[in-house]
Amino acid sequence: MIGVRHYGIYVRDINKMEQFYINVLQMSYICRQEICRGEEFDILAGVDDVRILMSKLITERGRETGSGDMIELLQIDEPKQENRLHVKKVTEQGTAHIGIECRFSEVLPLTEKYNGKIVMKPVTMKSGNRMCFISDPEGNYIELIERINKE
Repeated sequence: MIGVRHYGIYVRDINKMEQFYINVLQMSYICRQEICRGEEFDILAGVDDVRILMSKLITERGRETGSGDMIELLQIDEPKQENRLHVKKVTEQGTAHIGIECRFSEVLPLTEKYNGKIVMKPVTMKSGNRMCFISDPEGNYIELIERINKE
């Protein structure tokens, strides 16, 4: 059987990003800022002597089931990377988003407080469920889904 275990996001400021996902999406640490280095990471990063900070966060449901519902935040710490942020449109090829099921009343009020943005206000779909888009402090898109009709 195949299952999605986690979604990896490369970030510039791991501290800020951790706080967003913990405070807005109520995730908790599996591990915090572990240092990853070695030949295998050099190959992945395409540079020699890379140092990567990695934090893994999980939802309450992921913790309960022991499978999936994880986000892996990765900051390339050495050698220093150019600090350019390309703001993508949700529909731009290659852009990905994370889909998170939640209660809007719990998440939306915290989004801007923790430097995220509400990209698209909530809309009701034909199914009766609601959806909207937010972005985290570095512009990664998150689709929020509020299930009205539990199946």
